[in-house]
Amino acid sequence: MKMMNKIKFAVFSFFLLMLTGCSKSVDYYMKHPDEARSKAETCRWKHNDSSECVNALTAVKKLDQKTFNDFFGEIFDDGDKDKNKQKNKD
Repeated sequence: MKMMNKIKFAVFSFFLLMLTGCSKSVDYYMKHPDEARSKAETCRWKHNDSSECVNALTAVKKLDQKTFNDFFGEIFDDGDKDKNKQKNKD
């Protein structure tokens, strides 16, 4: 009987470990932005704060910040380069 309890405990532990270790990382979602946005939207609607939701929301925030910086960085960087050229001439 003790052997059966050990087997049950081992199987239960395995499934518990699988459930806790299955959340996708921020890096995964950064590489899969469509999936990150979809998961984040679902999490927002369901008010879910699981680790996977937190990772998806974090990735979306980082992706949006990167898009913002890529777009506006080009606008502001060009102006800064012109100003630096003028300073060096003086």
